Amino acid sequence: MLWFPLEGIQKGEVHLKLQWLSLKNDPNLLSESADGLACAMLAVYLDNASNLPKDHSEITEHQKHHKHAKEARLTRKTPNPNSFVEFSIDNEVQKSKVAYSSKDPVWEEGFTFFVHSVKTQQLTVQVKEYEKKTQLGILRLPLSRLLNTSNMTVDQRFLLERSGANSQIKLKATLRILAVEKPPPKITLNPPLQAKPQTSQGSNGSVTTPALSSTNISHTQASSPTRAADSQNGSNEDHLAHRRGSFLASEASRSSPATANMRRYDSHSLLSENSIASSRFDLSEGAPYPAAIRNHQGSFGEIHLTVRYTNLRNKLIVLVNACRNLFRCSDNGTDSYVRLYLLPDQTWRHRKRTHVKKRTINPVFNDNFEFDVSLQEAQTRKLDVAVKNNKMFHTRERKDIGMVLVNLSQLDLIKGTTDWYELTLPGLKKCS
Repeated sequence: MLWFPLEGIQKGEVHLKLQWLSLKNDPNLLSESADGLACAMLAVYLDNASNLPKDHSEITEHQKHHKHAKEARLTRKTPNPNSFVEFSIDNEVQKSKVAYSSKDPVWEEGFTFFVHSVKTQQLTVQVKEYEKKTQLGILRLPLSRLLNTSNMTVDQRFLLERSGANSQIKLKATLRILAVEKPPPKITLNPPLQAKPQTSQGSNGSVTTPALSSTNISHTQASSPTRAADSQNGSNEDHLAHRRGSFLASEASRSSPATANMRRYDSHSLLSENSIASSRFDLSEGAPYPAAIRNHQGSFGEIHLTVRYTNLRNKLIVLVNACRNLFRCSDNGTDSYVRLYLLPDQTWRHRKRTHVKKRTINPVFNDNFEFDVSLQEAQTRKLDVAVKNNKMFHTRERKDIGMVLVNLSQLDLIKGTTDWYELTLPGLKKCS
């Protein structure tokens, strides 16, 4: 419960209770309240209709005079209808665009409704003629029917009532229960992370970092709490921290006293400062990157991405357009490709990659990728993008030549965004 000041007057506040509700597909979570608040949300995708009557008079004439179709065409010439669809749940009404001069109109539009009583309310679908607003067909869909369907979704063609003999409408209706979802408990690692980086050398020659512990620890001890935190809080940052940071930690513990001279960096394009391994160290020797990359003091280039969500197909679309000014891996340029993960999914089957572009530091890919995810879920995800060298310098050296983490919650996915993103590498930074 919060008090909010009112604008436009000298003094005044309004008391509001704000609550974030998640969309669930479990009918057992349905809880209808008497306070007028919505208990569910209905999403409707209107696809098309087929074999609509030309107008209402065509229906009545056939019913009254029992004319055959051929006779009706000879005695009456009527242009195809200009039609639209009107959806309603009780007093809430939404209308589609108008499809002109077609008995088989295509709309491809989406609509959403808040539902207050799943058991008693129904969705009424009326196909209407635009000029006269006369009805060309009607469909009534009780919302309670969706509770017993797979994933609480129906996706099919429906026969229209009060319409032609074979008039149909194709639509998809999905019901989701509004439920309070408690956030997972936050895990605090002891000792807490130190803001000021310090380096020290123990008696066994290992290097200690504040991002791991204040005492000498082995790689196994360092990575264990990281995995524990990752499995419990499920944050995207911790996935990246463990995947990219554990190897750096092991290299640090094995490096000789001559490698204790390190410099701190913060890669804002990859990790937030709240991540366990948001502070890393640039190793002068023993790093997983090739020497040519470790000694590189310029930019690692940029990548051009288009990210958008299509409600028509319920998919997140990522177009890898091109890269520019990539790290040159040879005199002939670079053989590069791009790898994608939609975090936190990082298994092999979730991996997507472009084809290889050879001998260029300005490759053009124009590769399109699709992710099966709802819009609401997509807005909570992050896109892990890595540009890789297809020809490794040596075995056991990393193929990455640039990375970026795109926070999808900061993008307008419906409108779509196209932009250049700066590439960086964990453990390295540009030096002036």
